[in-house]
Amino acid sequence: MELLAGRWDGLEERFADTVAAYPAMTLPRIEQALCLGWLSAAEGRRAQALEHFTTAAEGGERHNVGTALRAAAGLTTVHLAQGAPSLAQAVAGKAMDLLKLSGTWPKSTGLVPVAVEAELACDAREAAEQYVQDATQALVGRDTPAATAELHHARGLLAMHAQPSSAADHFAAAQQLWQDIGRPYETAQAAEHRARALAETDPAEAAPPLAQATTTFTTLGATADLARTDHLSQHLGLTKPETTGRRGYGERLSPRERQVAELLAGNATNQQIAEVLFLSPRTVEQHVANALRKLGTTRKNIAAKLSEDEAAD
Repeated sequence: MELLAGRWDGLEERFADTVAAYPAMTLPRIEQALCLGWLSAAEGRRAQALEHFTTAAEGGERHNVGTALRAAAGLTTVHLAQGAPSLAQAVAGKAMDLLKLSGTWPKSTGLVPVAVEAELACDAREAAEQYVQDATQALVGRDTPAATAELHHARGLLAMHAQPSSAADHFAAAQQLWQDIGRPYETAQAAEHRARALAETDPAEAAPPLAQATTTFTTLGATADLARTDHLSQHLGLTKPETTGRRGYGERLSPRERQVAELLAGNATNQQIAEVLFLSPRTVEQHVANALRKLGTTRKNIAAKLSEDEAAD
């Protein structure tokens, strides 16, 4: 619940304490893996996210359908972020079959929107439309705010290019539902998609929801999401691009260098960092070199050194 409510600070440690307190119980370990998977994905540590979601998926298959579906949603999300739509489609398709068999449509698992996104990424629009149709029929007459928000998001994805105004309306409906039930991360994601839809016709209208998403991603520490919204803002001409000039950070890490250092601590390669932060490989090389020099460490030891530096601050 703390993950969903946006109480991310210290969440890893609290989960570790819970698992340690109940060593014989399997469910806490599965929930821990799911939590770490989403935190890793939000921070751009995709390799770690895949490991955590895979662990959760293996446990979910043996214990709980809902958990298996949530893990599949996580795996699909990471595969899409990595530019592997075929892998995402395969994982999501298998999970959607399980969803249909189990009939657990009213539960919020995050699967339907990413399954639709995966099918669209593979030019399989008919399959994406069928997912939305199935979900629509299953939720008729049900009071399910979270599942309904996911359905609006999926409908928005379908309408994104052909009917951007309709897509924006669906994303706005999802944003409001998520906000009403206290899910800040999903609220921000819906706001970002709403901004993208509005930008199709008028970039200026995209500014308010994009600013809302950026503020929430900043507060949560969702590095990868923040980099994506910053990139979109620059692309739309709403903010000036980052300059290469020095801003007087001296021997302290600049905000960008800290982002790079955190990704390095998660074993990300320079290429992966470039993809997550929308930077050129050369720029990443410069940030990596500066971060390692300022911290006085190597790539192998940067995680420990970064922790020391944060504690000192």
